[in-house]
Amino acid sequence: GGGGGGGAARVAGVPEVASSSSAELAAARFAAAGLGAVVEGGGQTSRRLWLKLAANAVLNPLTALWNVRNGEVLRRPDGRRIAADVCAEIAQVCAAAPPAAATPSPSARELEAFVEDCASENADNWSSMHQDLHHGRRTEVEHLNGWVARRARELGTRAEANDALAERMRRAEAA
Repeated sequence: GGGGGGGAARVAGVPEVASSSSAELAAARFAAAGLGAVVEGGGQTSRRLWLKLAANAVLNPLTALWNVRNGEVLRRPDGRRIAADVCAEIAQVCAAAPPAAATPSPSARELEAFVEDCASENADNWSSMHQDLHHGRRTEVEHLNGWVARRARELGTRAEANDALAERMRRAEAA
């Protein structure tokens, strides 16, 4: 097995490999405890963060503003249009600050596909932003859409869809 000593690690579907890094050893320890772990390079992690930003920047504010579950967002024509705009703006910001190493920045279409997957896989869930808004708590919109809009301005461009969603959420929070 990959959980014992002996300098072997079990890494995300890869048979036992000699531990060449502390990350692989940590992955083996997580696996031994019944927890999943993946060893990846910095470029892969950065890319995944951009994908996750897109999913959260689309689904969270729209579920909160429309009072719907995740799966409903992309069933609406406005949801699809806003998702495309938000993803295009995130792709533009990402391309100006590409992920590390040789990992290419995700395209707007890749971001949209990830948002679609997240909406489908979590269709019956209420987003955290929906929950926060409807319980009178401050949301994370400034760290999502607000950040994209601010970063775009720093880069000399605009992110109107992200800026509009952030502003709509600010108004909803204040209501």
